[in-house]
Amino acid sequence: MSKKIYNFWLVFAIAISLSWTASAQTLVLDISGTPSIWTDSVTGNPSNCLGGGFWNDTYGNTTGFQIGSFKFTHNSGFDIYSYWGGFTTGANGDSRCYNSNCPGQVCGGSGSEGWIHNQWGVMAGGGLSSTIPITATKGVPYLISYWDYFSETGSTGSLKIELNGDSLFNLSEMYICNHPWPYYGNIYGDGFARPLNQPGDYFRLYIHGIPNSGSELIDSITLEHYDVNVPNYISQSPNWQKKSFNSRLWSSLKGVYFTMKSTDELVIGNTNYGPNTAVYFCLDKVKVIKTGFVASSSALQKVKSVAEKKSVQIIDFFPIVSYSGGEVILLNENNEEVLHTNVKAGDKINLSDLPNGNYRLKHGSKIIPISKIDKGGK
Repeated sequence: MSKKIYNFWLVFAIAISLSWTASAQTLVLDISGTPSIWTDSVTGNPSNCLGGGFWNDTYGNTTGFQIGSFKFTHNSGFDIYSYWGGFTTGANGDSRCYNSNCPGQVCGGSGSEGWIHNQWGVMAGGGLSSTIPITATKGVPYLISYWDYFSETGSTGSLKIELNGDSLFNLSEMYICNHPWPYYGNIYGDGFARPLNQPGDYFRLYIHGIPNSGSELIDSITLEHYDVNVPNYISQSPNWQKKSFNSRLWSSLKGVYFTMKSTDELVIGNTNYGPNTAVYFCLDKVKVIKTGFVASSSALQKVKSVAEKKSVQIIDFFPIVSYSGGEVILLNENNEEVLHTNVKAGDKINLSDLPNGNYRLKHGSKIIPISKIDKGGK
């Protein structure tokens, strides 16, 4: 190679490198410094049983929201007795237990009923401050993440983060904290979920990277596990935990999404309908490096679905899989309540008097789509 050609390629490589450096931008999710739409959600007094302290549009039929450059998936509808999934914000910092069998439990009701109005807390007592060192601070908002297992689709997870403008990014780090519902449920059970107190038990969060091209990336963090070296000891942290990533490996991403797994799962027949453990966690201070490039439409790939949206087919009875029992609500296709009852372990819900059709059964932290069919299976 001649010196002239070598110098040309050297200059070209330097120019590309400088262009990359100039266009790269470090972004850190900072909910504490965002407009009052999030901080104004601190309504209600955590000393009572009405919770409060969550984004006002959590049940507002929204399909997503944005904080700074970060876009978050959200799925919701109807009212507090219906459903929401994906991300929302919380701010009350409540870290108390609302399971009916918790020692000193502060609200009435059976099973996990107390969580309906009190699912907005974080075990660390607050979101992370913008100061250095960052600390958990009462009143600072944070993300509450609920894995809407039944709303997973072929290319979009219910818990997905992207950047505006379809910008590509390298993932650097994030902070994860246990949510009170699974934290205490793992210790005491919560009606439909059993305590994770058996050798081999765990509750795990999976982080998936969606690359602009190539294979999906995956990493995990164990939120809880049974320590076989200490009898009857459940290991889980109430603090914010920093999760770091190799940004050279986790590079040129279109997005990241989250799934969860527990050793306590709902299995009906041959179908697994996800964890009985309440699939919540809290998230803050996501740090990425925006590369300056945009995802190419020709390079878009479908992400492998972790769950297909399907309904449980039943004839007359639905078998409730529960640890100690609790409240069950059944809604028809018009979101009308057609059944509201309490169950105990081993109960079956009698639906023989209801017409055939599609329903949503709410129990514990789950919203399960079911289809009632006639005895001929049609």
